[in-house]
Amino acid sequence: MDFATAILVLVSYLLRLHQLVPGGEWLFAQKYLMAASALAMMSRSRGFDWKQLLKTPMDWAVVLYLGFIVYHEEEHWETFKEVGKLFLFYAVTAQALCNSKRLFVYMCVWAGCIAVLALVTLDSAFGIDFTDSQSLLPQYEDRYSLNLSIYNNPNALGHTLALAFPMIYHAFFSKRGAGMRLLSVLLWGAVAVAVYLTESKGAFLVGGGLACLPFWIGRNWIVRLLLIVFIAGLGIGAIQYLPRMEAIQTSGAVASDEGIWGRLAVWNVAMEELQANSSGAGWKKFEPLISYVDAIGRTTVFKKGPHNSYVAVAAELGYAGLFFYLLVMAVCVRIVLQFGCLNQDQERSKMLLMIVLLGYMISGWLIERPYHIEYFFIAGACAAFQRQRLLGEEMRQENRKKALEFEQAKGQEMEAAPVPLLLHGRTVPLLLVGHEQALQLEKVGGAASTWLQPLVAGSQARGSIQATLRTTYKSSALQAEEDPPAALGDLFKPMRWRRIGLAELSLSLLALQGVLEIWKWTLNRFFF
Repeated sequence: MDFATAILVLVSYLLRLHQLVPGGEWLFAQKYLMAASALAMMSRSRGFDWKQLLKTPMDWAVVLYLGFIVYHEEEHWETFKEVGKLFLFYAVTAQALCNSKRLFVYMCVWAGCIAVLALVTLDSAFGIDFTDSQSLLPQYEDRYSLNLSIYNNPNALGHTLALAFPMIYHAFFSKRGAGMRLLSVLLWGAVAVAVYLTESKGAFLVGGGLACLPFWIGRNWIVRLLLIVFIAGLGIGAIQYLPRMEAIQTSGAVASDEGIWGRLAVWNVAMEELQANSSGAGWKKFEPLISYVDAIGRTTVFKKGPHNSYVAVAAELGYAGLFFYLLVMAVCVRIVLQFGCLNQDQERSKMLLMIVLLGYMISGWLIERPYHIEYFFIAGACAAFQRQRLLGEEMRQENRKKALEFEQAKGQEMEAAPVPLLLHGRTVPLLLVGHEQALQLEKVGGAASTWLQPLVAGSQARGSIQATLRTTYKSSALQAEEDPPAALGDLFKPMRWRRIGLAELSLSLLALQGVLEIWKWTLNRFFF
């Protein structure tokens, strides 16, 4: 039930079912989804323990980020109720995706929802337009968007659709049959047309970059070299012929583009407010007013958002808020880079996670979605991926403890027990061989048995068997401690890290400094 609820929440968010489906405003209302999520998480068959909510570094990072938002605002209780639902959706995702099969299906559903959005976009352009999206065309100069809350802007829709190119490859094309591959080709065509209709410059660039990932990751140097040659030649040349791309061919064209100038003006206001007040304007309270003088000398004042997730967080929550926002992504990056995969489902899930994470981080410079549930879906899926690896290590640790307990119990029993059986010395090696076979069975089963534990007369025989017992269990215990469950692709240790460490903090600080430097450089290069 918890997995079905996680899928329902994902589909409801991505497809905006409360707006897309008739009657969905009450059937898929957020309060009902929250109640269903909480009920599914607490009543699952595996049981629920509050301690499970803080088992990984991602759990701590999300708690720190949301806790800081509550601490930052004056209305603590009202803010807590708002961020509490975000943590609930995160927790349901992290808890429900408890195995690699569930995680892979979850990511495939994500890719499928984006493909459905492409089909809905084509319907609005060439079909019956049941979403009434064509009514938005005059507002955006005939650029297509969807009449849904988070897709009612061509840039937002384009950046969402851009993820579909590599996601469809790993979800439906790679290692699939002929039928699924044919379907993938058709979906690629639909997505390409839908992205073209948005005429989003950023979506063209992000989509083109992400589409190269399947031909780069895991390929040999020859394929990568050919990819570089293709991008440097045909790729860059083809992008220049896409709609509205002439605005970014030169720095002068960038500075003269009205839409880009408006964003940079907001970025400049945000930077000035951040330098004046390092704690920010408040959560969701940054609403700058931009003024300019047109050609006839008339002053125009308008409200415009930053269209940048990093700028929005920094302007509203200050330097500390941006640090915690980046900390969650830093933990995500470490998880997908450090952990390898134990099976094919994990491998494909990891690739899909890398795509959505990289796409979100890049698109964050061009669209404004810092507090959307999508951010917590990504964090929850990454946390679930790490939990799957940690679960195996915890099982090995549990077996190690059982082995040590069994060794101690058998040693005490052999020292204190009477001698019920007399055997010739030549039978001792046979008993040792049989006993080692029993030990192997016990290691596999994880439970210690006492039948096949002969007591041999004579101090020499008893001592030799007891020494063999201790040597066998000591080596197995050390093996379990020194060799965590290895997987193809594991990069560096420790693999068992469960708390935020120096690596995540350092990565977040570097990301914070990088964001500020890019922010300042962009203003100096194109605005002033």
